[in-house]
Amino acid sequence: MGFVASTLYGGLPSLVRKLRQHAPELDIQLLEMVSVQQIPALKEGRIDIGFGRLRHSDPNVTGIVLREERLVVAIPKGTPLAESNAPLPIVALADRKIIVYPKEPRPSYADQVLSLLQGHDARPAEVHEVREIETALGLVAADAGLCLIPASARQMRSDVHYRPLAGDTSPYIDLVKKLIQEMYAENPPWLDTEHNYIP
Repeated sequence: MGFVASTLYGGLPSLVRKLRQHAPELDIQLLEMVSVQQIPALKEGRIDIGFGRLRHSDPNVTGIVLREERLVVAIPKGTPLAESNAPLPIVALADRKIIVYPKEPRPSYADQVLSLLQGHDARPAEVHEVREIETALGLVAADAGLCLIPASARQMRSDVHYRPLAGDTSPYIDLVKKLIQEMYAENPPWLDTEHNYIP
């Protein structure tokens, strides 16, 4: 199994324990590798399954989104942004020092974070690239900048303050969600099993 390090703070350890209980005959080996490394590893047979943080577009590898994990902003304690627990708007990250990881290989989670900032016109004053999440959070604790991490990784350090990243607050998003629920409730013909893949 390939895995990105931050999945160890979510459900991966529990899944591996359960898999060992249900299939003791399996020889389970865990290999840490970033998402982009998992695609060739799957194709070459070096791993049989991978748990990553990024979507991919390789037609020869099946990808399943298990969940969309909320992002949180790691903030140095004792700074003005650390005085609240309220969701932090993405634009509040503009003109600040941002720490991203992993530095390589690319594309990576770092690029996902930078794209998110760019998409909300929240250009950082400075971007510091590091190899791994542990280093990034250590630098946040040292007041070297802010870092966006998956919410489950908050337990990695207690000497850093965490605030959830605010989502899109447009009222039209809620309207679209409501209309989609109404459409699904009407059971339109295009929802039929003959038109859709049922996993």
